[in-house]
Amino acid sequence: NNVKIPDKRVKMKFMHIEGDTIGTGVLNTVVDASVEDCAAREFFLGSRALQSQKSMKERNIIDQVIKEVNPHLLFFQHRRNLGARGFYPRVWSSKVIWHKDEDG
Repeated sequence: NNVKIPDKRVKMKFMHIEGDTIGTGVLNTVVDASVEDCAAREFFLGSRALQSQKSMKERNIIDQVIKEVNPHLLFFQHRRNLGARGFYPRVWSSKVIWHKDEDG
């Protein structure tokens, strides 16, 4: 099912398998960014400060995986404790693909 959100640049849909206890939200967007901005984001995701145990604990992250599939594809996944009684930890996954548009 498509989900209405206020940002026109973002498309979101929600999927749920009948009888299953979880659902999946999928968001897609195009970010207008320079090559330098993309490189800075990748550098930040792999930084020691972001991956430190203290930083992860502050953000309720139990564990995380960052994998560079190729120079244009980055996979980022973390498992987070929501901090609410009765809720199991949730998995958040991001797949970032970057390339130049036809008009640069």
